[in-house]
Amino acid sequence: TDWAAIFPNVQNPEYEFYSFFSAAVEAICIERMADACHNLRELGELEIVATQELQLVADFIDEFPRIATYGNRTPATFLDLARCLRLMVSAMNRACGRGTVGDIVKELPDREPYRMLSYFAERVSAAIRLKTNIGPQTVGFKFCLDDCEVLSRLQRKSLNSLVRLSRAPCSWVVSSVGGGRD
Repeated sequence: TDWAAIFPNVQNPEYEFYSFFSAAVEAICIERMADACHNLRELGELEIVATQELQLVADFIDEFPRIATYGNRTPATFLDLARCLRLMVSAMNRACGRGTVGDIVKELPDREPYRMLSYFAERVSAAIRLKTNIGPQTVGFKFCLDDCEVLSRLQRKSLNSLVRLSRAPCSWVVSSVGGGRD
């Protein structure tokens, strides 16, 4: 994708890619969090009241309303939100392959890198409790990324910023195979 051609009037088109890529990574992370919360609740491993889940999702969509446009209805539950985010990332991937990134950028959530992820993770972590032998515990979210050696310089820069900006309850494990010397 030629970002300079897509954004000819932007002083630094690399920033547009940086923002686009971090939005995709954040959406994938939130989708995985929402899906995990849904699955753990169904297994009886997580404490959350149904009204809390509905409010968390509603507040997130109020903050980032463009996400709702990727579903056939406004998401209400963790599962609905995960579905919308999967559809959003799929649309982003298709836009890259078809050369229509300039069109989809206007449809993506308006946010600074890490803002979307922190907004969701901090609120979910404050609301849910993991059931353990020693009683309910707060949760954190660890995102594991492998094979990062295949990422471009700009993708690594974007990912590095997400890692640098992160604070509890988010943490990262990022791995890549080095050059000739390991």
